[in-house]
Amino acid sequence: VLLFAARAYGRLAADKSFDQLLAGSALSIAETLSIDRGALQVDLPYASLDMLSAAPDDRVFYRVIGPDSKTVTGYDDLPVWQPPSRRGQLATPDSARFFDASYRGEPVRFAVLGREIAAPEAQGWVWIQVGHTRRARDQLAQELVLGAVAPIVLITLLALSVVMLGIRQALRPLQRVGQD
Repeated sequence: VLLFAARAYGRLAADKSFDQLLAGSALSIAETLSIDRGALQVDLPYASLDMLSAAPDDRVFYRVIGPDSKTVTGYDDLPVWQPPSRRGQLATPDSARFFDASYRGEPVRFAVLGREIAAPEAQGWVWIQVGHTRRARDQLAQELVLGAVAPIVLITLLALSVVMLGIRQALRPLQRVGQD
C-alpha cells in the first residue's frame, strides 16, 4: 500500500511540475499569434520548445490549429483533442487542459491552450497543442518514490532491530530461569 501511494504521489508531483512547463510553452507560442492580411501567423519562439527539451531523451511535439480547424504549423497527426463547443467551458483564455495519449508508439503528455481571435478578417478559436514524452516525468517520479520510500524502509528496519534487541533483553532473565 505504501509503495502504491508513493508511486501515485510521485507521478502526480512529476506531472504537476512538467505540466507547468507544458502550459508555459503553449502560452509562449500563443503570445506570438497574429493576423496578417486575414491569415493567422505564428512566429514560433524556439525558447517555447527548448524549455521542454532539457531532458536529453525526451521529444517535444506541437501544433497550432486555426479557427477553421486546420493545422497552421506543427505536427498535423497529433492525437485528436476535441476543443470545447461553448466559449464558457475554459476557465480563462490562458487555462491549459492536459491529457495523455500515445503518439508514435510512446506515451506523451499534452497541453492544449485556447485563444480567441476577434479580428475583422478572422474570428474564432485558435488552439495550441504542445506534447512532451513522459521519460523525464517517469524518471522524476521514480526518484521521488525512491526518496520517499527508502528512508521509511530504513527507519522501519532500524525500529524493528531496536524492538528485537529490547525483547531479547527483556526475556533474558526468563531464559536464565529456564536454564536453571
